[in-house]
Amino acid sequence: MKRKNKIDLDLLKYSFQKTLKFILVYIVVILVYTLTIEKIFVNIFGEIPIVHRISYITLNVLIMVTIMMKGIYNKNKNINIIKDNNRRLNRKIHDFKVLKNKLQIILNLSSDGIFDWDVVKDDLYISNKAKNIFGIKLDLNCGSSKCFSHLFNEEEIEKFKIMINYFINSDTSENTYTMNIKAKNSNQRVVKIYSKTIINKKDGRILRIYGSISDVTLEKSNEKRIYNLAYFDKLTSLPNRYRFKEKVQSLINEGKTFALFLIDIDNFSHINESYGYEVGDKILIETAKRIKSINMDFEIISRLGSDEFIVVYSGDITETMLENISKKIINIFQLPVNIDDNLHHIEISIGISEFPKLSSDYSNLLKKADIALKEIKNNTKGSFRIFDEVLEYTKMRELFIYNNLKGAIPNNEFYLVFQPKIDLRTNQIVGAESLIRWQKDDRLISPSEFIEISEKTGYIEKISLWVLVETCKKIKLIEKFIGNDFRISINISYVEFSKTNFVDNFLNILKLENVDTSKIEIEITERTVVGNLDESAKKLSILREKNICISLDDFGTGYSSLSYLQKLPIDFIKLDKSFLDTIESSKNEEVLKSVIELAHNIKIKTIAEGIETEEDVRVLKEANCDFVQGYYYYRPLEFDDFFTQIKCEVKKL
Repeated sequence: MKRKNKIDLDLLKYSFQKTLKFILVYIVVILVYTLTIEKIFVNIFGEIPIVHRISYITLNVLIMVTIMMKGIYNKNKNINIIKDNNRRLNRKIHDFKVLKNKLQIILNLSSDGIFDWDVVKDDLYISNKAKNIFGIKLDLNCGSSKCFSHLFNEEEIEKFKIMINYFINSDTSENTYTMNIKAKNSNQRVVKIYSKTIINKKDGRILRIYGSISDVTLEKSNEKRIYNLAYFDKLTSLPNRYRFKEKVQSLINEGKTFALFLIDIDNFSHINESYGYEVGDKILIETAKRIKSINMDFEIISRLGSDEFIVVYSGDITETMLENISKKIINIFQLPVNIDDNLHHIEISIGISEFPKLSSDYSNLLKKADIALKEIKNNTKGSFRIFDEVLEYTKMRELFIYNNLKGAIPNNEFYLVFQPKIDLRTNQIVGAESLIRWQKDDRLISPSEFIEISEKTGYIEKISLWVLVETCKKIKLIEKFIGNDFRISINISYVEFSKTNFVDNFLNILKLENVDTSKIEIEITERTVVGNLDESAKKLSILREKNICISLDDFGTGYSSLSYLQKLPIDFIKLDKSFLDTIESSKNEEVLKSVIELAHNIKIKTIAEGIETEEDVRVLKEANCDFVQGYYYYRPLEFDDFFTQIKCEVKKL
């Protein structure tokens, strides 16, 4: 319509210009006639009226002819102009249709919808794709924003208002906005709107908003699924360790005071092995439910992996509060778990660390909770332990030992001491126990500290080999001063003893060092043999055949079952000092006498350790104990002092 009006206006302007030209030409002709032609006629024919009339008629004929010719010319020219304009108009109409078809194809192929809203006139255009995305019927004519009140409820319309306000308050004219929307009688959709806003520069009013609409429901659903896979445990639906780390890091950044409760199911591996992993999974699910059922405002409850769960409590943290929360968690497992009509009794242990008291680092907080957990599981399962300075010192000490242990042998930091064994009947030295000591710079590290760590790391094999070789060398130095019954005992680790080639290796060392096997005694503990009593008996029998004596060490600290003594080829039992410390009455003395008498009845001799007083000696003599060791007689002696003492004993004899 606008193009047609423009063409009519051009024709009008053209006609006006031609008419004006004609009038000017007419005036020029009149002037020329008046000044020239009429004078010519007068000069020829004189001043005769008819002459003037003839000249006038001639003039008019000329003018009429001119007008007719001009009209014919102008008509043809105007027709040509109109035809030319029509051709151009048709070409533009054709181009417009082609462009419209192309745009329609693009719109049909695109998964996005288009909208254009003239805010001032409230003139709204929504493409069919946009209608589909919003869940609007295609035949619905939605020419203004008012139609939204018929398509969406008030809650959904409020979302549109929030979006419009977002566009108004945005610092840029181009924006992206994502929202959940639900048209009446349609499903919930997630749409992403890309918009361009045109603003009146004078007053800042929004004139027009146009852009595209994308249905991102599936995309958001996939994003949520991926997020759940990445941050939530599939079995229990609890946040996993990655989500837990994010949450704790957020609490650290906010400076909130909180505590971590690291929860572990005791003996869970036994449940899996005995009942199968399916039952184990059901127990994990039930564990998660019970923890979530606790009426506490936890920041997060998470499954770290395997049978470990962790919760975070923030607020005023006191020791009493930590104890109360721990007891609540433990108490919810008092009732057994019913899995497939089978009752399973579950116990849990808890390790606790605090922020910011113990650390401001996530990894350190988790590590300290784990240290506290392991400490309680190694001692009293089914309870809790708060990480504190004492535990921190212990673990730092263990770390120091672990880092320096492997360098002890190459750096000649180990040495041996010997604690003499005394025959209670003669008060003579009849043997000694070879004991290892570790001098690290100016620090003397106790065997009770480094032996356990060496057993955990497997380094105990190298230490045991070193002790055996060094003991053999010392025996060679003193063998001409000692009698046939004089023996040096060596402590054997359960780790070393459990090796299938232990006996062969042990005997090979003695052979290489050319040591009389009758001068060797080995000391084992109940822990060493209890795992496989029959196999242990076989190994010990082979050693006995080589004239090596066997002592059962620390008797009275474990099960202390006399059945061991009947099944194993034992020569001596060593009564631990803790066993002797219980002898406070005549009744207990009778117990001691009975134990020693039973040992004698099955031809096993007794050695008492930790003798410190004359009273200890009196009680043991009355109980008919055979041998003793302790500070009352000798402290552990370095080899030179021990050697000197032996030579003195020889001189006495």
